[in-house]
Amino acid sequence: MLSFTGTGVLSTRRSGRMSQAIRKRVVVASVVPEKAEAKVSIGSAALPGAVIGFSVVNRVIYRTLLVPMKDYTFFITQFITFAYVAVYGAFLMSRRKKGIVTDDMIAVAKNKWKTFALIGGLEALTLAVQLYSGARLPGSLLGILSQGILPFTMICSILLRGRKYSALQVSSIGVIIAGVLVTIYPTFSSLSSTLGMELLVNSALFFMSCGFIALALVLKEGALQGESLDIFVVNTSSSFMQMLAAIVLMPFSFAVALGGLSLDKSLDYVHAGVRTAVGMEGLRVTPYIGLAYMTVNLIMNILGITLIKNMSAVTAILTSIATVPIVTLVFCLDLPLLAPQPFTPLFVLGVLAVLVGLAMYNYEGLQKARAAKDKT
Repeated sequence: MLSFTGTGVLSTRRSGRMSQAIRKRVVVASVVPEKAEAKVSIGSAALPGAVIGFSVVNRVIYRTLLVPMKDYTFFITQFITFAYVAVYGAFLMSRRKKGIVTDDMIAVAKNKWKTFALIGGLEALTLAVQLYSGARLPGSLLGILSQGILPFTMICSILLRGRKYSALQVSSIGVIIAGVLVTIYPTFSSLSSTLGMELLVNSALFFMSCGFIALALVLKEGALQGESLDIFVVNTSSSFMQMLAAIVLMPFSFAVALGGLSLDKSLDYVHAGVRTAVGMEGLRVTPYIGLAYMTVNLIMNILGITLIKNMSAVTAILTSIATVPIVTLVFCLDLPLLAPQPFTPLFVLGVLAVLVGLAMYNYEGLQKARAAKDKT
């Protein structure tokens, strides 16, 4: 599943591509009138702001959708999975007609179907676990807990790709994890022992599920490396496998939701879930919230890809980092259907710790990007 990491950070390995984009813009700027330069500067300022804005709105709508669909996250999983297969498939067909995607690319994807099957299974499992646990967590914690993708990506990259990280990056992981724990503590300590344990379990589930998506990302990177594969070939292949995996996981999803498998209960669950999803039960606005989520999510992804392709690495990284505290603090407001997160000093300290950890992790990438920009 393609996603711009509004709740994560952009990998520093994109710095080379970013510097190329910078060089192209410098050449263009040298031969166009000043008015065109003004337009470029306005667009350059607006794009990061748009990415941050849509990332915040996307996270709020996502958490709002989980309120009426708390007991029926299985249906959200299926809807999102099928929607992405349709969207990526449409892009793939369009690019194949234009000749961008070749028969050789399709052949390579078919030969690597086992890898894509594993990627799709990991993505399906991640989505199912995060929807289930996320529906039982305050929205303010979701962006913070999503930073678990960093340590897990680091571990998977070291084990599977032999990648090396600096001492500063390794230290940043400890700071991020400490920030996550500090951020959770105020909410955890204010609840009863039963509710506190439920919060702890769901927080652990959400955080640990980042390991699945981290492994999927590293495997996807491996599938791209050494092969001239279009990104939409990779995304369509993994999304299709994710759809199949979601179907295979259906009995497990029902067992978790119902506390066991039963044909009669499963049919009742499906019936109630469909009625809730279309607004016949619960909130009448549920289908509109779902549509809004998919629309905003798609726009956010398109803007994210545009940002990565056309802006500098410094801008892309800083935009991603800035999104984390903004998304987290927005949930401290009194939003419709959502209880506000208590704005305590300890909570703020935890958010700041995560922000510092993200800055530490990306520091060397920012330095390299700035050096590349200076050379141009």
